[in-house]
Amino acid sequence: MNLDVELLRGDPTFYHGPMNCGKTRDASGDLEQIAHAGFNVISYQNAANDRDGANIVVDGQHIKGAAVVAKSIDEVKSDFIARRQAIFSRKIKFEGQDGFFEYKNIRHRKFKELVGVHIDEMNLFCTTPEETKKVIDFIHWGREENIVQIYSGLLFDFRHQIFGYVDSLLPYVNSVQIKAKCKSDVQRKQCGKSAIHSQRLWSRKFAEDQGLGSVLDEFEIYDFWDKNHQLQSENYIAAPYWDKTLRIEEAKDGRNVYLPVCSDCASLPHKDEVFTVYESLQKKEFDPQAISDSLNNKILHFLLDEEWIHEKKKGKLDATPLYRTKMGVYVP
Repeated sequence: MNLDVELLRGDPTFYHGPMNCGKTRDASGDLEQIAHAGFNVISYQNAANDRDGANIVVDGQHIKGAAVVAKSIDEVKSDFIARRQAIFSRKIKFEGQDGFFEYKNIRHRKFKELVGVHIDEMNLFCTTPEETKKVIDFIHWGREENIVQIYSGLLFDFRHQIFGYVDSLLPYVNSVQIKAKCKSDVQRKQCGKSAIHSQRLWSRKFAEDQGLGSVLDEFEIYDFWDKNHQLQSENYIAAPYWDKTLRIEEAKDGRNVYLPVCSDCASLPHKDEVFTVYESLQKKEFDPQAISDSLNNKILHFLLDEEWIHEKKKGKLDATPLYRTKMGVYVP
């Protein structure tokens, strides 16, 4: 489908869905069509995503093109404005050759408007309320500047809860949910149902390195079908609910794997145990001196790191005034 660039100018679109569902592919495809129409375009990647670096990556190794790495949306805006000015600059250093010039390692058409911007992993730019407010301001600015805005990223984390504050963007964008098929194995066949969740898996070696002790023996093997339609069996387990929210480095070498799954195949080991410990703290019925097994220690570290609980005084743990329910929302 050909895009009408003029109709899309000022228009923000957010492609979202589970991991490895094609949202980056569709977003970068839109950007390519804008470039084919003769305009300049630019892609941005969050610096926290050191898995992909200065690239827009599809299907793991398929590099679609170079991207500018930015730590914040402020850096994105500053770089975009600088590129737009350089494209129309008459300075010799921006002169280029044969109608093209290079600005910070990315090639642009000289004297052609910079119209399209794609920001990948948008959720990583929305991890705090302050960052998210700046993103919303950027969306409004993009409308005023008549820029075609294309965003892609996760709406939910691997726990099936909102990723940071990215849902705050939805009232300001055209929200496009990308469909995917469940990759989980069911009786030696790919499940194939509509996938709405991102399943994080640990390799068994990585799981052993986490120091789970005897707890590891209680985990079930999680088999799945990879992108090459090959069955991956016996080598992975579902990551526990208390795992870190953000793991990027571990996906580079297969220590962690992500796949789209349906509700029936999604697995979050120890979710109930996390809330058992958490709710006992909320009711002030928890005795920290009683903690001895590795599972409870892992759960407590998770609750402290995620700030669901805090240490009121030495040895005294309390739930925060606003706490999370199993549905993922905060209540007083």
